[in-house]
Formats: sequence, C-alpha cells, structure tokens
Amino acid sequence: MLPCAPLLLILTAQAPAPVPLLSLDPTASDPPPPWHKRGYGMTITGGVLVGGFAPPLIGWSIALMVDARRCHAETGSAECSWSNLGAAIMLPFAVVALAAGTPLLVVGSRRIADWRRWQHAHRVTLRPTLRHAPRGLTVGLELRF
Repeated sequence: MLPCAPLLLILTAQAPAPVPLLSLDPTASDPPPPWHKRGYGMTITGGVLVGGFAPPLIGWSIALMVDARRCHAETGSAECSWSNLGAAIMLPFAVVALAAGTPLLVVGSRRIADWRRWQHAHRVTLRPTLRHAPRGLTVGLELRF
C-alpha cells in the first residue's frame, strides 16, 4: 500500500486547476446569490426570544419579588420566601433569552438587509445594448434576470 500512496499524491498534485472563464460582461463574475444567508429564521427566533419569552419572565419575576416584599412587610412569615425563589428561578432564563435573542435579531436583520441589497442589484432589468458584430454594430435590448 505504501508505494501506491505517493503515486496518488503525485497524480492529484499534477491535476490542472480549472481555468476561470474570461468575459467582458462585468456581471459575469458576480458571486452566486446568498440563498443560505437570508436571515429570516434568525430574526424570527430572536424576536420570539426577546419579545415573547423574556418580557413575561421578567414581569413575573418582578411581580413575585414585589409580592414577597409585601408579604414580609405584612406577616413576616417564612412562607413569603417562595415568591423570591420563583423569581430567582425565572430571572436567569429571562437573561439567557435576552442574551441569545439580541444577537440573533441583530445578525438576522443584517443578513436580511444584505439579501435585499443583493436582490436589488440583481433584479430583472431591461437594458439597451450596443455590441460589435462581424459587419458593424448590433443595437438591441438585453433582458437580465
């Protein structure tokens, strides 16, 4: 097996690289569309975390802490500490939701903006053209999509 391995390496190392096509068309070398980078999923997930998950947890945590303070002021009972425990359990989940959702919103929004800019630059257009032909010039319209 060892004598074959260097031969394979030599054959793959000597394979010619693909030659890029030359074109006078300035849009021929445009990058492919960023299909995988639209960002809608990230934006929706970040919006749900920041706008739908974190605010109720923060609100409930604040309400439980206020209730625990009110209960301690009125009764002085140890039963009131359960509200603080509930707030202590919910608040970290709210912080994690905010910490994860905010970057998702920002990055997703940026990707959507990039996608829309790319889509605007590559939209369907009808352009007048003037090209060289073997016996003069050719005038016409060019449809790009």
